[in-house]
Amino acid sequence: MLNAGHKVAILVGAGALQATEQVVAIAETLGAGVAKALLGKAVLPDDLPWVTGSIGLPGTEPSYQLMSDCDTLLMIGSGFPYSEFSPREGQARGVQIDLQPDMLSLRYPMEVNLVGDASETLRALLPLLEHKTDLRWRDKVETWRALVKQEVIGTPAIRLNV
Repeated sequence: MLNAGHKVAILVGAGALQATEQVVAIAETLGAGVAKALLGKAVLPDDLPWVTGSIGLPGTEPSYQLMSDCDTLLMIGSGFPYSEFSPREGQARGVQIDLQPDMLSLRYPMEVNLVGDASETLRALLPLLEHKTDLRWRDKVETWRALVKQEVIGTPAIRLNV
């Protein structure tokens, strides 16, 4: 299923904190963009061009776009509670990895549910994945990020202590 996806989004949570290396490898292989749940903010640095930042109420526009436009969702170690920021039901095929079986398919109907440690499961999954050569999706994700960065840099500072 992950190999068939053309627009793969990854959502990481606290359960992926010890799987940074594997998440990077999977994202690179799949040409995916990665959004971070609040408790997963430390999984990846924000300076990677395909990391869209936080998702949810304190989230970024690129993360919202990532979920709105993806056709495949890989959720790793997250019980992300805000279903309104997930892909619309039926929009994306889903794979979820979590140590807690009761967290699987809780917020989004996943087709594949994998119970296990994120690092070990991703390490076992990686050799089964095909390296994407069509990087139009990745380019689009990186463009969203760049546009937001330009807007922030171009916005004048507001004095608060006047």
